[in-house]
Amino acid sequence: MLLGKRFVIYGLSRLSVRISSQLVGSRAEVTIIMSTSTDESLTALLDPAVKILPIGPSGRGDAVADADLSDVECVLGLADGDLENLRAA
Repeated sequence: MLLGKRFVIYGLSRLSVRISSQLVGSRAEVTIIMSTSTDESLTALLDPAVKILPIGPSGRGDAVADADLSDVECVLGLADGDLENLRAA
């Protein structure tokens, strides 16, 4: 069980929506760092428990700092083409 464990996903894609849903289903805390220009139809698919940190005009550094990576279980950088890489891990 992943109760209380924190995961950060960098990038919003169909794959990151699926992975975040599985993590939330296992009671993990999930944060997604994403571009503000991301397709809103993908954002609408996210579980309401997922915390969204947008990459603002000052760049991704602020969003990464806001994610507080010091106590996360894992950071994932996911795009739709990364399913094979994820299976290998």
